[in-house]
Formats: sequence, C-alpha cells, structure tokens
Amino acid sequence: DFVADQGGAAVGRTWSQFLSTGTGSSQPQGFALCTTGKTAASATAITADEIIDLQHSVISPYRANAAWAMKDSTLAAVRKLKDGNSAYLWQPSIQLGAPDTLLGAPVYTDTNMAAIATGNTTIVYGDFGKGYIARVAGGVQIDSTNAAKFSTDLISVRFIVRGGGVIADTSALRKLVQA
Repeated sequence: DFVADQGGAAVGRTWSQFLSTGTGSSQPQGFALCTTGKTAASATAITADEIIDLQHSVISPYRANAAWAMKDSTLAAVRKLKDGNSAYLWQPSIQLGAPDTLLGAPVYTDTNMAAIATGNTTIVYGDFGKGYIARVAGGVQIDSTNAAKFSTDLISVRFIVRGGGVIADTSALRKLVQA
C-alpha cells in the first residue's frame, strides 16, 4: 500500500505539472500555453481591471462554463482586489463542496502555475472542458526489480504513464501574463 500511495502521488504530481505547464515538446502541451488574453501593466501586481479584461478576452459562449486556474499565492493577491465600491471581487462559497468564485466563475488553485513575477503566466481563464483535452493511453504500468540493487537488498519500483494533453480549442482559454 505504501509503495502504491507514494508512486501514485508522484505520478499525479508530475502528470499535473505537464498538463498545466508542459512545453508540448516530448511532453504534453500545458494549458498555460494558451493565447494571451491580457498582459498586466506590472510585473509584480494584478489589478481588478486586468482580471475583468482577462475574463472578457474569452468570447461569451465559453464564459458560461469557464473557471480560473492560478497558484495559491496569486489567489491570495486576487482575493484582496476590490471593485470601485470597495467590495471584494472574491466570493467565498457558502455551499459545502462548491468552489469559491471570482466574477461568477469557479476558482481552482494549481501548484504548477507560476507566481506573480516578470513575464510569468499567472492566471488562465476559460472553458477547460472545451478548450483542453488530456488523456492517458493504456493506464499505469508498474515494474519492480531487485537486480539493480541486489547487493543492498533494495527493490526498485517504477511507474510509467503514457498520455498527452493539448489545447483543443484556442478560443476557449486565455492567460494573464505579467509585464
């Protein structure tokens, strides 16, 4: 059980990283490679107006099922943003199991997204269901051997996952890039 738990967690972390920020060259294309919807004026801050501009850079049919993805530290900065009436843009969920919302769309944190800094993609917004496809080809392969570490009585275990990810609809997702 321990090996399965540790191996599964490691595969999940690596797979998640590729689906978020993968280059598309010998690895999945991450959703953070989507089209830029807004470039922030600052390298170290995000404004409420930039969040609104990013949301409206996605055409309306895709906003109906859209969501936000960002690093937790970016979310902390966004939660402090206020509109012109000093009301927070952030709306915590009052229903158990329902995600918090920002401008009416659910917000999900992703540890693989970049932090707020020069040139980084800090937020992705859009309809991930229509805009991004991820697949696993053939399941997870698990191999073990004691041959490599025979003299030390250790067993090596490896987990192999084949799959891919691609931006399927370039109109469905947009990103915010820091200046």
